[in-house]
Amino acid sequence: MASRPQSKAIGGVTPLGVITLAAGTPVQLTAALGLTDKVYTFSARQLGFSVSGLVATTAAEVYVNYGNYSGLDTNATVLIIQKGGVQSLPINTSATEGLIDATQYWLDCNTGAAKVAVYALDASN
Repeated sequence: MASRPQSKAIGGVTPLGVITLAAGTPVQLTAALGLTDKVYTFSARQLGFSVSGLVATTAAEVYVNYGNYSGLDTNATVLIIQKGGVQSLPINTSATEGLIDATQYWLDCNTGAAKVAVYALDASN
């Protein structure tokens, strides 16, 4: 049985959920997490991603793209996460001058499938 969705941050970190990806099919970060209301803006100081190999055919890389682009895109990919890797956006720090609009980010993988656990630091809407 799945746990209850988190409604309050745990020490400033809000677990957002686990997203299953299939290669070549970009998934909007907020839509995959059930945040689909058009008037809802989800922002945070940092987004974190943990890529596991829990799917039978596992991806070698997961791409975090700014916009709806599949795979590795020269003008859209902001983060590449290796299988078993943990990364954050901004990389290894938190945004101090502004907030990250999570609705602008899409995830994709390069081969097979992958599961990505996502968290937000200092999330707001």
